Amino acid sequence: MRLIIAEKPELAKDISKAILGHTNKNNGYYSANGIIVVSAFGHLLTLAEPEEYNIKYKQWILDDLPIYFESWRLVPAKEDYKIRQLKLIGELLEKTDEVVHAGDPDEEGQFLIDEIIEYYNFSGKVYRVYINDNLEKNIINAFNHLTENGVKERSLGKSAYARTMADKCFGINETRLAALKLNTFGKSIGRVQTPTLGLVVTRDEAIKNHIKEKYYELYAKITLKNNENEYEDVPFRFKPSNLLLEGQRLIQDKSVLEEVKRLIQSDLKTCFSEIQRKTVAPLLPFNLTKLQSYANRKLGYSLQKTLDITQSLRDKHKAITYNRSDSEYLSEEHYKEAVNVIPTIQKNLNSDYPLDYKIKSRCFDKSKVTAHHAIIPQDIDLDLSKFTDEERKIYKLISERYIMQFLPHKELETSISKISIENSELNLGFLEYRSTKILSKGFSQYFEVSESEEDKDNDGDVFIDEGEYNSLFLDCNVIEKETRPLKRYTPGTLNADMASIAKYVTDPEVKKILLEKDKGKTGEKGSIGTVATRSTIIENLIRKGFLEMEGSNIISTPMAREFFNMLPRSIKTADLTAKWWLIQEQIKTGEVNENTLLKTIIDDFNSHKDTSYKDVNGLKSEIQSTTRKELCQCFLCGGSIYKSMKSDTWYCSNYENGCNLRIYGNMKYFNNNLTITDKKAIELASGKTALFTLLSKKNEKYKAYLKIKMNGKYTNFELDRYYK
Repeated sequence: MRLIIAEKPELAKDISKAILGHTNKNNGYYSANGIIVVSAFGHLLTLAEPEEYNIKYKQWILDDLPIYFESWRLVPAKEDYKIRQLKLIGELLEKTDEVVHAGDPDEEGQFLIDEIIEYYNFSGKVYRVYINDNLEKNIINAFNHLTENGVKERSLGKSAYARTMADKCFGINETRLAALKLNTFGKSIGRVQTPTLGLVVTRDEAIKNHIKEKYYELYAKITLKNNENEYEDVPFRFKPSNLLLEGQRLIQDKSVLEEVKRLIQSDLKTCFSEIQRKTVAPLLPFNLTKLQSYANRKLGYSLQKTLDITQSLRDKHKAITYNRSDSEYLSEEHYKEAVNVIPTIQKNLNSDYPLDYKIKSRCFDKSKVTAHHAIIPQDIDLDLSKFTDEERKIYKLISERYIMQFLPHKELETSISKISIENSELNLGFLEYRSTKILSKGFSQYFEVSESEEDKDNDGDVFIDEGEYNSLFLDCNVIEKETRPLKRYTPGTLNADMASIAKYVTDPEVKKILLEKDKGKTGEKGSIGTVATRSTIIENLIRKGFLEMEGSNIISTPMAREFFNMLPRSIKTADLTAKWWLIQEQIKTGEVNENTLLKTIIDDFNSHKDTSYKDVNGLKSEIQSTTRKELCQCFLCGGSIYKSMKSDTWYCSNYENGCNLRIYGNMKYFNNNLTITDKKAIELASGKTALFTLLSKKNEKYKAYLKIKMNGKYTNFELDRYYK
């Protein structure tokens, strides 16, 4: 018997339809002709908690640190449905002699199924199938190219296991150390979470501490003339030479430009104009990071919302390929299939773009396709009226980004006119005027040119022909300006910076490693986190009270800034990701085992355990009194409910032990924004009801008693009773 284990139920159903010819589930799995298809529900196993090794670890005691366990034990996840599914797969493994591993085609997907196979000590033959597209013909093709789940594949999974152990060990020890030394419980520390917080804290502090500085720019109006052409009132801008700037970015001495102004007025030289031709290629197809950031900016969708929508498009509608991809490139096969695939997409969108299938976009480059390829639509007829409005919008974005690969480049000509400015001693710089004209709009006739801001078609209104011109001075002004602070982060820009954090790293060796880590991943340039986890990390930082939304911007709370700045530098930068990656690469090649990374974490922890936080002892009482206030007992676990005094948030002290109760000063119930007071928070956190005045859909007021209802990890409300 052959047992196929898929990562998720939707994939198992699609495999059954393609391989078995039906989707009739019996006893929790699909079967026919000696083949069984079953699924996990994501990770069915999780690392054991320290107290599962020894009950003493339930208490947070400094002398117990560091806490770690080699080959950290995997135990069944806590959810009942996962326990049942793990047991079912175990029973099926006992009856089979051959397994097909159908985890997602990445490190985590490899680990997710490997851990189940190893948990039950399965000794039969194991094959690996890589499925990027859930369409029937592509699944059949994938099963025609099975490979052995050998040492190379399992080593990939072991690197994910090593990172999981390391993240667990790092989080437990660093969080407990900070909590015990600072007496600030409820403030977790994580390898990716903490540097992400650091990005926002650093940005916010730079904005807060920004000092406006005056600088000066010079603009001149000049008439150009030769035997063929004359151009009046051409607006030139002065571009200083490096010698004139003397290492500065801007000119802050007005007298320097006054001298330039004098020279311009007294002696203008010949103007030289040249024309440069430029083509602008269509934007590459989306990976998840680019899609999330774009949808956040254009549609106002949260990162998690876009991820959820793509998951629905993939699983429910079979509308798109693998949605958690970090790649923006496609294979030669996709290029060959486009002539059949894109007409289906155009039909779905009710569009008729004039495409040319002879155009081969730069996105079709097999050498740049990693474990995944870019997110593109599937070759499947769809009724978009059955999609939600949000699903339609995201499907349209993905489809249009793919369609534009078969439209011509935008073609431009830019005229660049320059007049050198010199005195007797040195070249001061030059006056420059640029103007651009569009030769052919290409794809930009239908789609935008840039992922951020629209490209400017013209810097100036007058297009100067190539040649030499006599210049006639008309007017000149020195303009005073002020430097501006950096822009606040939005979820989209923070997501993008997590994918390219190396640009903020000052250590050249660490920067080099981070960039090497992402070699070949065009959307990742020295990153932390993964495309699949970044949105969760950002939302968790908001949920924990470290970050908060201010309109469309995301900012750090005062508590977060104070807490982050007290942490040792060695545990709050992207350096950790670089260091860990080097060891993970050695695990993948079999040079070291999965416990090597764990040992590194412990060595690093021991090196700063006794010395960290000594500089902030005097702040302990202030932090404790200003960051939280104990109010009542948690009705879920009996822990203490604290109120953060620096943000209106009430939370349970047992957060790190799994209690997710958290109440915010403003929460939503249906379409109502609820204002939570201390009194109401105490009532709710104690398991009682709290009275609110609400508005119905008809905009009529009514009073209602609400109580807490946990929705998985999130705090929600349910109606207890109401009256008009």
